[in-house]
Amino acid sequence: MRIKLPSFIRRLFAGPSELRAQAMTGGMARPDGRVTPATSLSITAVLACVRVLAESVAQLPLHLIRDDGRTKTRLINAPLYRVLHAQANLRHTSFEFREMMQAHLALRGNAYAYKRYSADGQIEELVPLDPDRMDVFHLRIVEPTPTPGRLGYLYRDKFNERYKLTQDEVLHLRGLSFDGVLASRRSLNAAAPSSWRFSQRLTD
Repeated sequence: MRIKLPSFIRRLFAGPSELRAQAMTGGMARPDGRVTPATSLSITAVLACVRVLAESVAQLPLHLIRDDGRTKTRLINAPLYRVLHAQANLRHTSFEFREMMQAHLALRGNAYAYKRYSADGQIEELVPLDPDRMDVFHLRIVEPTPTPGRLGYLYRDKFNERYKLTQDEVLHLRGLSFDGVLASRRSLNAAAPSSWRFSQRLTD
């Protein structure tokens, strides 16, 4: 059974010959055959879907509300409200921050932001971090027996400087996860062959 879609949807997908050529010459995969977030964006459909998803999430209304069990109050004067609603950090508006975080989540399964606190303990900035430069691990509680504790984060910046961060310092958004720590990193590679076949059926 062949699926029929409107022409404007069909144009999002590359033609079968172009798609096969990109797949064979590495347009979507690395030389070792693995698909990465960067190489996947060379496919028009992937770029279009990620852009629509990221921009749609970024423009959704975002409110900060206190719920005491009886009434709900919108906190428009709280410091965190300005961060979430207007300016996430010195470089990014709330829209740009949420758009970037959603794009990271869609392509890499995980999105991270550093929580910068003020002297009085309020979050005054949320700074997005590159998911490819982050390692996440369990902290161990040694008394009375070794058991999984909270999470720790090791971030490497573009100058190869390493920073150890606590769970309280990192906003971590996860996609589908099988261990509760990280989203599955296999999803992009696992979906690639079926995506090629689906695209071919749409455009043949």
